[in-house]
Amino acid sequence: MAWELPAPPWPVDANGVPYITSPDTSGKHTIPGSVWFKDEASGLWVPVSASKPLPTQPANTVRTVITGVKTVTATAAEIFAGASRLAGRRFMAVCNQSASIRIRIGGSAVTQQNGFPLEPGALFVFWFDPSVDVPVYAISEGSAVDVAVMEW
Repeated sequence: MAWELPAPPWPVDANGVPYITSPDTSGKHTIPGSVWFKDEASGLWVPVSASKPLPTQPANTVRTVITGVKTVTATAAEIFAGASRLAGRRFMAVCNQSASIRIRIGGSAVTQQNGFPLEPGALFVFWFDPSVDVPVYAISEGSAVDVAVMEW
């Protein structure tokens, strides 16, 4: 199996050997015939074997879905679905429920000028590495706006 990939570095096995080969003369890369997966415990890409079976629960399996509505004002504040940010979350969806006011989303330094715009009625989806705790902030460009949030 061969296809074009972005530039290295590539995932490596437990011995530090890349599991993807160097490109051939046509710029294609080849992977071994076995199935590889990222081992959650070591963080390494490993081949499926008797000692390292393919995980039975995929990384994107939904564990708990939390939904909520947050009111976003002209002061930047962290948004999340429940009482606090879901620990180990993999996914978050944010929907601007206003009919006329845009909000901005981003990091803790988000402002009415520099945040990513989310138009009235628009939805934005985030995917996270569950081992990295990432806060998301929002600010309204006008008066208070209700924002629907879902996390898992």
